[in-house]
Amino acid sequence: MRKTVRTAAASACTLLLFVASELQAQREVASQFHSWYNYFGNHRLNEHWGLHTEYQWRRENWGTTWQQSLARVGVDHFTRRGTQFTLGYGWIRSFPYGEQPISYPTDEHRIWEQVIRRHTLGETQWQQRFRLEQRSMETSEGRVWQHRVRYRLACKIPIQGSLFLAAYDEFFAHAGWRKDDLLLDQNRLSATVGWQLSSTADLQVGYLNQYIWKTNGRQAENNHTFQVAITAALDLRFRTTAAGSNVLRKVR
Repeated sequence: MRKTVRTAAASACTLLLFVASELQAQREVASQFHSWYNYFGNHRLNEHWGLHTEYQWRRENWGTTWQQSLARVGVDHFTRRGTQFTLGYGWIRSFPYGEQPISYPTDEHRIWEQVIRRHTLGETQWQQRFRLEQRSMETSEGRVWQHRVRYRLACKIPIQGSLFLAAYDEFFAHAGWRKDDLLLDQNRLSATVGWQLSSTADLQVGYLNQYIWKTNGRQAENNHTFQVAITAALDLRFRTTAAGSNVLRKVR
């Protein structure tokens, strides 16, 4: 277990060093302030299957105007060893915003697959997430397909009672077929304070730094983001009572 966590940490450090070197490249960087309000739900249906639901309300300029609307749904599969696989669909509408706006609002239809592994070291919970995305993008030349790879390393540290700290770094890379595709897409670094509201829900509030490399090779965004997230995890599995009737399991 410790070896697995050390390997994941070393991989994350390597990615951070690579990102830091790219940040030194000469680009026109727009520093902006956003706010994201998010809901995440992962609900167990039985021993091996679950349902993922998600909506992110992303606003610019401290919430006054639209940045992006993102909705995702997916089907989760849980293995006996605790690995979680998900296949899902996302609908994303992006709006013109900031100093380097797109020309007009665009819609994206996204298919995504991911693998999640969880580990515990002491009182700290670690999570590794690897995600692939196939993106149908709306452009001035019509719809095009783009492919992207994402890797996230996250941790959750209990403080006292229902309070905890959470942090993650997530690296995004293009996986296109054209020779002129850039490798780098985004990097997100997040730190939040969380409250365990109940056995099935928590609330997190904190800061997210989103750095975006534009595909024109000359521009980038450094977005400072206030974020609020509610996470729900209902256990909808049934159990059989001594009398032979089926009831919902006690929510964990």
